[in-house]
Amino acid sequence: MSDWLPPSFDCRDAFPALCPVLEEPIQQHLGTCWFHSAVTALRCWFLSGSNIPSNTRLVPVPPQAMPHCGSEREGYPEKVLESLTGIPPKRLQGQDEIRRSLKRSGPVVSVAYQTPAGAHAVVIFGYKTTEDGQLMWLVKDSNASQGADVYETPFGQYGIEDVVLEIPQPTDGGRLPGIDPSPFPQPTYSPRPIPQPTYSP
Repeated sequence: MSDWLPPSFDCRDAFPALCPVLEEPIQQHLGTCWFHSAVTALRCWFLSGSNIPSNTRLVPVPPQAMPHCGSEREGYPEKVLESLTGIPPKRLQGQDEIRRSLKRSGPVVSVAYQTPAGAHAVVIFGYKTTEDGQLMWLVKDSNASQGADVYETPFGQYGIEDVVLEIPQPTDGGRLPGIDPSPFPQPTYSPRPIPQPTYSP
């Protein structure tokens, strides 16, 4: 895919399978934005055509492998993504790199978005250029801090570009640590012997 950046880009148009994920309302509990943003991005990553074979299945993650779940203070999208994929997410630097990642891989996670309540994690799934030339990020927000689940916010404001994470692509032919590429086990059947009728003269 070329490095050319269009004036507007929306993952819902580029990857239509993502629409149900990006447009579904989320009723989160206070303090779980880090979890919702990470899982939303991961769901989009799978649906946008990652190189995971279609017969894969997620391996259950034991609680000790998710040490960052449980509280807002301990929960960070970076750790959630690493726990689920086995690979640290890539930190994107600058607006152009974020836009290229959206075009290449789909939604990304911003973990330093500033709200009156403090730092907040959101999903960036596109951008647009307004009629007056202003660039706006398209954002999915798990707690609707702007009054809606999906909204636009200007480039360079509220720290939205300070820490942005991309889910890495698999490097070994489409396998991620933590994901078992073997097919689901097939049931085995042992035929029971059919009793033969006995006749007595």
